[in-house]
Amino acid sequence: MKTFAVIPVYNEGGKIRATAKKVSKYVDQVVVVDDGSQDNTSSEARKGDSIVLRHIINMGKGAAMKTGIKYAIKNRANKIVVIDGDGQHDPSEIPKLLTLLEKNKVDIVLGIRQMPENSPIILRLGNWGLNQIFRFFFGSKIDDTQNGFRVFNSKIYNKIKWKSPDYFVETEMIANLLKHNVKFAEIPVRTYYHDKYKGTTVLTGLRYFIKMLEVKLGCL
Repeated sequence: MKTFAVIPVYNEGGKIRATAKKVSKYVDQVVVVDDGSQDNTSSEARKGDSIVLRHIINMGKGAAMKTGIKYAIKNRANKIVVIDGDGQHDPSEIPKLLTLLEKNKVDIVLGIRQMPENSPIILRLGNWGLNQIFRFFFGSKIDDTQNGFRVFNSKIYNKIKWKSPDYFVETEMIANLLKHNVKFAEIPVRTYYHDKYKGTTVLTGLRYFIKMLEVKLGCL
């Protein structure tokens, strides 16, 4: 019975070493997937106790998550934590997600980002808009479809696995769990943006709209 953490990263440099060290306090094994970084991300990750897997070229976050999760399952992980490597997520929240997974007898727990009060309105509107589009297509209210911080039982991987190689992976995963009636819960998690905000542009919103439609129609 092991808990693995999968951290997909791209050009995170020294940030990943600190993040992996913090995450390792709460899981049995950390798996860092370097998605074709062009900096020292891999070498920094190897300075700790993490397993480091590397894509030779950048294949996208969805592809990196798939690589890490398949490795974890192959090595008998029964619970898998997925967390970003840029310091946005607080690793000390991991026990809270794992506890809720057990307490509520669900198969996956999704984090809900708590944005700072001074975060740009465009960031809030972008996330709100994506949530509304998701609700329109799939009929379920999800508070944060784009948050990459989540915990799940490895046995449900075949029900939630995705085809999208990019950041749409997080939304597609949720759509798939709803499709297969997987039991889930949501919980607020602390979020740190470190003065780096990535809002949803109109172009991204349109692209996600099309991707959600493809998932709804079974084309993706």
